Amino acid sequence: MFFILFIFEMAVASMMFSLIGFEDDSHKFKDLFEQMPKFLIFLMAVIAAPFLEEFIFRGFLKYPLSIIGIIGLLLFGVIFFFKSNDYIDPATTLGMLFAAVGIIGWLFKSEKIQDKIKTNFIKYFGVIFYASVVIFAYVHIFNFNEIEYWYYTPILVLPQFILALYLGYIRVRNNIWASIYIHALNNAIPMSIVLLFPEAI
Repeated sequence: MFFILFIFEMAVASMMFSLIGFEDDSHKFKDLFEQMPKFLIFLMAVIAAPFLEEFIFRGFLKYPLSIIGIIGLLLFGVIFFFKSNDYIDPATTLGMLFAAVGIIGWLFKSEKIQDKIKTNFIKYFGVIFYASVVIFAYVHIFNFNEIEYWYYTPILVLPQFILALYLGYIRVRNNIWASIYIHALNNAIPMSIVLLFPEAI
């Protein structure tokens, strides 16, 4: 099923990219290969990325309370983004970190909050599932250097959208390790081709 989907994903992407006149130079992948060792990029794409992305975008699909962990990751990400860009001073950063830890601790401790999360998770599972698919797809828009027209974005992230639907299905029907495996396999195929045939990029 995966290989049928992979071929479909590549065929659709190829046709749609040709339709909008997408150029390979617009993708950051080529720049990355010029800046980093190929083997390291392979490890990042085939091991690190599938592991992290599956836990962040699909880990909570069977365990709704892990949404609290994702909230924590987002809070810490926002804090360190502002700190790394010198928008906030060290003292404010420390204060925000303590506040974030306090909020996460309170969410984990409160049974009332946990019950509410579980109830709403079941009630709105369809919305949550498809929202995770769309967010996963659109995060990959950062793989491109420049996008001439914003309305091209749904086409550019179409392969990731199709992949996310399948990975979500695998995650719900099986477990997180199955979706990590499929995600890794999906990334390993093009990465292996690039390593074996570097002139392809």
